[in-house]
Amino acid sequence: MTTNIDASKWTLFDRVMYGGFGYSSACLPTDFFKVIVAIIFPPLGEVINIVENTVSDSFPWITWNSLKELFTYKSLNTIVYSLLLTTLFYVPGLVYTLTNIVNKERKINYEVSPMSEYTSSDGTTITATNINGIIYVTEKSINGTKILYQKPVSDMSAAENAAVTNISSGGMSSVNELNAINAENINFGMSTTSENIKSSVESIGGLF
Repeated sequence: MTTNIDASKWTLFDRVMYGGFGYSSACLPTDFFKVIVAIIFPPLGEVINIVENTVSDSFPWITWNSLKELFTYKSLNTIVYSLLLTTLFYVPGLVYTLTNIVNKERKINYEVSPMSEYTSSDGTTITATNINGIIYVTEKSINGTKILYQKPVSDMSAAENAAVTNISSGGMSSVNELNAINAENINFGMSTTSENIKSSVESIGGLF
């Protein structure tokens, strides 16, 4: 057994079934304990998910920042919603909480830098965002969100950079200028890479 553990041939299943947890080290997922708490009582999982980055390593662990984070409107709304779903059905409450845990981890893995934003009179919002070195210009309206332009920063010309920066004042005219420079309107269904772009944006859920 010890030989197999040292050779990394002893899986977590083997440790549970045949022993070996006390020998060497075992790697647990980052959210392991959060998920366990969420399974026991989903609203408590929401509380831990909200305050995890503000707690202290020393007693009493809960800091003033933790309380401020916990008692925001968004946090309270999330906890109450989870509590209602858990009280009525349990499983929907559990799914809701686990989804929030996964989405939070997903967003952490992306370096997001908002650049400029423009809102028209009809409520349509055009936003330029740098996500992991790629510029996304998106249009958000009552019909949903779509990508108007997408390109790595390293491949952008000075004119394109200027047009992205001017979106906050130029709005759609700046987007048209970008597409004219780039000679390609990258949109859902209008590019050979559109499906890959769409899945990338959807996987970042909620950033746009």
